[in-house]
Amino acid sequence: MDIGDPVSLLNVTLLNTLIIIAAVLIHHESLIRLSGWLGRLPRGYGGHLRLIVAVFGILVAHTLEVWLFASAFYFMHHNEGWGELAGNFSGDFIDAIYFSYTTFTTLGYGDIEPLGMLRYLTGLEALTGLVLITWSASFLFVEMQRYWPTREQARVLQWPADGVCPRTGKRPGPGPGKRMPAGYESRQPPRLEV
Repeated sequence: MDIGDPVSLLNVTLLNTLIIIAAVLIHHESLIRLSGWLGRLPRGYGGHLRLIVAVFGILVAHTLEVWLFASAFYFMHHNEGWGELAGNFSGDFIDAIYFSYTTFTTLGYGDIEPLGMLRYLTGLEALTGLVLITWSASFLFVEMQRYWPTREQARVLQWPADGVCPRTGKRPGPGPGKRMPAGYESRQPPRLEV
């Protein structure tokens, strides 16, 4: 497969496009399903269980995506004209997975070098990995905001209904010898449902 050959370039572009579409669809479906599952988990542990499940779910999704790219690397390396992986690469599938992980995460140790048409997929995997990892981080951030109370919400949730501080056993006030503002006693912090 010569780089100047338009048919070869079209074949590589088509294969790369299909792999990226598959990876994005895997990620999209994983996040959609995770979002639904998280809503059905018990509300205990202050949302921590939900976030732990979300992190493990995202790791599974990324692993599937890495293995998809690794399968393409393995196929392209072992078939004539697609390019090859050189350097510290024995030709085993586990080496293709290793190379795919270092490329997907943009770590890129450099001990395995792509040659020929395979270089295009390598660059595209790094870009795809960066986007999908960022998407995962955004998903986790939104889930943290949804299930973890803010400091103000946590303070209101922990304040007892009788208004007595659980730590000091006293009602809040301005201090000795000072007066509370008018209407203070009637103001209650809002109660939040958890």
